[in-house]
Amino acid sequence: PSLCRIDLGLNYCCVKSMKALASAVRDDRMPKLESISLEHQCKRLDPRLAIPLPVGMVGGPLESNTALKELSFSNNYLHPAELDFLMLGVKESRLEKLHLARCSISDKGLQSLLLKLPNSIRMLDLTENLFANEESNQALLAAVERHQDLENMKIDRDL
Repeated sequence: PSLCRIDLGLNYCCVKSMKALASAVRDDRMPKLESISLEHQCKRLDPRLAIPLPVGMVGGPLESNTALKELSFSNNYLHPAELDFLMLGVKESRLEKLHLARCSISDKGLQSLLLKLPNSIRMLDLTENLFANEESNQALLAAVERHQDLENMKIDRDL
């Protein structure tokens, strides 16, 4: 198949669905897949009740998928451990655009995420997350210096 984009936004993908998606990406059944969007997967009316989106299982297969250029997980609660697993796969990928707006990313999560950004990253959307301390600001500035191809970083604060 020549599927280029998967948009599962506003759907609820259970763990079984995420495993199927990860398997398809890993097994190269979709060799031309360039974009995956899993926006608005969890209900976030009350963040204390938010269920983390199990994005970690998608991370590993990303290493082997050379066509994938864009990932969007915006508007989800991403547990720090899941974010770590995702970024381990992303680090070795050829990903160019990563959308993580409104994902409840903390200061600690941000630091880990920025250390694992792939060199190919050109656009990073981090608007409306929880990170706010001075160390996070310094980490953002360092990421801009380190990633020469980074053209657009969306954040909603002054550095």
